[in-house]
Amino acid sequence: MNMTNLHKNDLVKQVNKGTREYGLSTDLFHHAVGEIFSVDGTDMECLGLIFFKGMTSPSELARCNGLPSGAAMGMLDRPA
Repeated sequence: MNMTNLHKNDLVKQVNKGTREYGLSTDLFHHAVGEIFSVDGTDMECLGLIFFKGMTSPSELARCNGLPSGAAMGMLDRPA
């Protein structure tokens, strides 16, 4: 498909479709990795944040993932 012949609405549709496909692929990837390492989706989100930011506090993990602070502490204190 020639990019110069596409209309804006066609491009918007392609971006929307690509975004949905990317989101689904990411979810499936996180699920597969979680199965391998026995962690759930929230754990994966927190690990991603730690990987991206480096050092972070439990309260920041809680805030970024919509967790109560006690739940974030419980997750961090859980045995491996």
